[in-house]
Parts: sequence; structure tokens; C-alpha cells
Amino acid sequence: GYLGIQDLSATVGPLRVHLEWEISSSEPVVGFYLRRRGIPGEVRIPALGLLGPDVTGVDDERIAINREYRYSLVVVDLRQTEHESPPELVTTTPFRIDNLRADAMLERVVLSWETESVLTPLSCYLTRVDIDKGHYARLPENGYLDARANGYVDDSAEANRPYRYTLFVRTSPVDEYTFGPVEVLTGYLTIRDFTATEVPGGVALEWNLTSSDSLSGCYINRYDPADAQTVRLPEQGLLDADAGNSVDQQTSQGKSYRYTLIVVDWQGGEHPGPSTQLTTATYKTDLSQNRPNPFNPGTTIPYSIEEQTQVTLTVFDVLGRRVRTLVDQVQPAGAYRQPWDGSNDAGQPVASGVYWYRLKAGDYEATRKMTLLR
Repeated sequence: GYLGIQDLSATVGPLRVHLEWEISSSEPVVGFYLRRRGIPGEVRIPALGLLGPDVTGVDDERIAINREYRYSLVVVDLRQTEHESPPELVTTTPFRIDNLRADAMLERVVLSWETESVLTPLSCYLTRVDIDKGHYARLPENGYLDARANGYVDDSAEANRPYRYTLFVRTSPVDEYTFGPVEVLTGYLTIRDFTATEVPGGVALEWNLTSSDSLSGCYINRYDPADAQTVRLPEQGLLDADAGNSVDQQTSQGKSYRYTLIVVDWQGGEHPGPSTQLTTATYKTDLSQNRPNPFNPGTTIPYSIEEQTQVTLTVFDVLGRRVRTLVDQVQPAGAYRQPWDGSNDAGQPVASGVYWYRLKAGDYEATRKMTLLR
């Protein structure tokens, strides 16, 4: 009989050596394996067993860069006799790229890979294709990256877009190798209803946001146009972005402020949100008439405080006896509306008639009359 091993060929790439062959034989063969000779020694492919008789090619991915290998094909016949082909000499590429990946955040994509190279530098660039729209972009737009940097941040990506990235590595003006592609869907961040409302003791800030990604938190910039200064709230650290509210307790009366919400993603990227403006009121200590008056069963007593101080608001009957203490605490400057439900300190309803309410705030003291009609 006869056995012929023809056209053992090897194609070299940055990640593997691809081997192909053709066999002609007058008798059936059991299978094949390959011998690879070179540093660090002889390697059998596969390590155990045989390749099937119908196999005509295999990839050797356990290669090192910039090495010379000699491959030979070993044919095993029915008598377990081995027939080895002449060796095929190959030299592997001087670099290797592994584990190309793309991690999407809100409006950027972090691309990373692993490089092994004896070339200095190893030039590369990336392409980005919007899968839905077909828009193409080269990254960077001009010039090249050094592949040994093992990464690139695409800051020009848009939120909620499907992208396909491909890495191109150049070893010479005519030799270019392609890796990938990898696909990724960028995240989204929606901020709605950012509002500022003056409350006693400061300005209440509220927002509503939705995000596809985990967030580290947020902070708020307060700009005062009178002195052209911006204050960060809080001064250090971050607010809970999902909480949706915070209070600025560092405001002054009669000032205009512009607030801007800044959202921080899990990798530290900052995403400015909407702004809102507010002018704080100027207060003087004053006690106003209750509304409604006469009333049944309850009423509201408006008053304002010029600066933080101890405040008491007390209800008396016509004989001057205390009926109910409504407020007894330190309060910041602001406007207040204190309800009274027509009950005494024990929670019991009081009778119809005329009652007096008195406000004490620092050196200020005032009394007004109200009528309960049941």
C-alpha cells in the first residue's frame, strides 16, 4: 500500500498557528496528531488521544510570541505504526492580543485588552460602528494608540446606543491585524423634576432620576451670581443619588441661587444634570391673624422668624389660663404655618368661645384673638 502526506501548511496569526494538511492512503488510518518542536521543548497536539481521520486542520493556540516552531504531522495506521511528515518551519508574530472587551457606562465605553509584545511601540486604532444607524467612527480620529497601553476610553459615545468595536494593530505600513469585534449597549441616565423650594432653615432640593447603571452618588453646585462663587454641596463626599432629596442649610435671606445637579457613575465619571434657580425671601419676626377665623374645628396660625431663636406659640382662654402649647423649640429663620385642632394639651376638645394666642421669639412678643364656634 501507500501513504502520502501532502501540503502540510501553517498560517501564523497573533493568537494562533493554523495548520492544514491533506492525506492520501491506500488503507484506512486511525487518526493523527502533530508534533511541535521548539522552545521550551516538544509539544503534542492534542496532548492526549488522536485527531479523527476526517480532520484536515487544527489551531495551535498555546504559542508564545516571536518564536520559531517546527510542526510535523504524525499519521497512525491500523497497525499503530506512526508515519511522520517533514517539518514545517514557522515564526510566530512578535505580539499577541487577548481578551478584548468593552464595558459600557452611561455615556462612555471603556475598552480593554491584554498585550504581549516585543515591538516598541505597537501601533493600533479602533473603529466604532453604531449598529442601528450605521455611523462609523475611527478612534482616535487622527493618529494611533500604543497597543501596550491595554485600553482606551471612548468619551464620544452616546447614551443608550448599540455599538460594535474592532481593534486594528499595525506592525508595519502594510501589515495590519484585526481583533474583535465586540458589541456593547451603552447605559442611560434620565434626570427629571430637579426643583428648589425654600423651607424653614434652608432650601429643599428634590430630583427624580432613572439609570441603567449603578451610581456612586451625586452632588450639587450652588452658584451665587452676586459674588460669582460656586459652592459644592456637600463640601466633601457624595449624596445618595437614589434618595432624591437634600436640604441646603447654608443659604442667606434675599439671595438668588442657581443649583446644578451632578451625577457620579461607579467609575467616577461626572454627568451634569439640569439646573434650577431660586431667590430666598427676607423675613421679619411677625405674628399674623389665624385663618379661618371664626373656625370649626381647626385653624392655622401663620408667623415668621427673622433669625434662628427660641420660639413659643401658646393658646390661652379669656381668663388667661394656658390651653395649649403649640410650639416650644428653637426654630431657624423662615415662614411657618402652625395648625391648631381646637384641643387642649390633654387632647380634649375645648368649648366654643374667644381664645388668645401668643408668639414669643427672642425679644419679640405679640398676641392675637381668635374665635372657636362649634
